[in-house]
Amino acid sequence: MAKTRMTTAALAVCLALCCGAPARAEVTLDPDEAVFNGADEAVTLRVLADGQPVPAADITGFRLLAGGSDYRHMLRMEPGMGVVTLRPSPTAEVGSYSLAVETRGGTAWAQVYTPLSRHQTSLQALADRLHITLDELKREIGMTRDFGTPRITVEMPPVHYAGHAFRLALTGGGDVRRVWKVNGETVSEGPEAAALDHVFAEPGSYVVSCAEYQGDRRVAGFSELLEVVAEPPVLVEVAPKTILNLTGPDGFRQYSWEVDGAKAHAGQKLSQTFDAPGAHTVTATGTDPAEGNPKAFRRITYAITIK
Repeated sequence: MAKTRMTTAALAVCLALCCGAPARAEVTLDPDEAVFNGADEAVTLRVLADGQPVPAADITGFRLLAGGSDYRHMLRMEPGMGVVTLRPSPTAEVGSYSLAVETRGGTAWAQVYTPLSRHQTSLQALADRLHITLDELKREIGMTRDFGTPRITVEMPPVHYAGHAFRLALTGGGDVRRVWKVNGETVSEGPEAAALDHVFAEPGSYVVSCAEYQGDRRVAGFSELLEVVAEPPVLVEVAPKTILNLTGPDGFRQYSWEVDGAKAHAGQKLSQTFDAPGAHTVTATGTDPAEGNPKAFRRITYAITIK
């Protein structure tokens, strides 16, 4: 009779199936989004494994990610029984991040926005730029109700990165004509304009609005404020005369670099050495994306400390 030999891996699978070994619990955060409008705010998220609270001792750490870089220095996390409490650190910057809370049973994810709007003066600056009062601007962006026509409900991110493709789609349509505006200027219109595809090239506050018309009669619309910011810098510390190998963003056909404001190598990768202690800024800009909005670009700033 022929003998059958079972591998260790196959045996483990067999034992798990035959003996009813429990599956790995799904670790989640509730809610899965945190928004900080002030540097003094705190947000508490529940940490659950298959719906049950995760003990504080099993919460081992966190990462705060944007564009592949870790910005955990911008956030403070305090674990508790089945919860984590988050607070911005003194180094927090306006931005949009993915939060990974690490536990012994797995990783839970949430989105973190830090518009820090209570500490921004950009709203008044935008009103000045548009030659309207702050009250008129607040009325325009829906801080007070307007027009007496039905208001379209949209979900706008509190923060968006300059250069990244921005898309906001509306449902329905039919014979409705839509007019999309950014800071009062029409950027797209027509029956086929069911979505806004736009690239905000510069940081700042923008009023994004859309009005729907049937003939010449406005039937619905919305206006919302969007805060556009630069990506936070990647912090790098190295010793003098260390060869730094830096990489520009993926997904682009063209690259440009600047070292302390001076143009440098044009490929995706840059090798740079600094001989003496000090602070330097290196930026990599990717343009001509391989796919998506052709106007999109991405700029990575490396804040380098030599010591």
